Amino acid sequence: MNPSNETSKLIRTSQIIDRILLILQALAAVCGGIAALGGILILLFHGAIEDAIRQNATAPVKYSLDGLIISFTDDVRLTADAPFFASAAISVFSAVLMTALLWYGLRLVRRILLPMKEGRPFETGVSGTIRRLAWLTVAGGVIEQLCDNVLGALLTSQYDLSSLLNSGLAVDITYQYSFDADFLLTAAILFLLSYVFRYGEELQRESDETL
Repeated sequence: MNPSNETSKLIRTSQIIDRILLILQALAAVCGGIAALGGILILLFHGAIEDAIRQNATAPVKYSLDGLIISFTDDVRLTADAPFFASAAISVFSAVLMTALLWYGLRLVRRILLPMKEGRPFETGVSGTIRRLAWLTVAGGVIEQLCDNVLGALLTSQYDLSSLLNSGLAVDITYQYSFDADFLLTAAILFLLSYVFRYGEELQRESDETL
């Protein structure tokens, strides 16, 4: 196997991936900007929007519970104390924050690819960048789970579901909180990968000192 050919493949592949990530990074910035603009509009006109939803809704209401969708008639309205502003604010906050984390995560990956585009995958500092990406994965996963649970609880309280299910069989409606820890596995793999690259950096440094 010719090392120079393998290095050329590494450089070429890294360049292609970097271009793709650059496009995704731009899309993340655009989506974050749109979400932020939506948040500003909700902040300025939340009263009018909430009144319109309560009084003028004509489409059947659909309530989703982990894939189970309950559709109600047009007579169903939001309760008087519907936390529209709170749920909308959390949705916008989550969207803006997650797109910002995505943008920064893509930037970190592109920083990892930078020495690879020069044929030096074990350049000093790559392991540290991978470690930051792992911590970013942990932070993003925790924030996403918290926002999803708070938003789910707020959306549940927007409808008087106990009065709608008036057959006498349902005595209480509660929201069950959940926590999906799959992101921790991704973070663990990234931490392990950072140690592998740290070892590679040491070998690269010793090789450079020998030369």
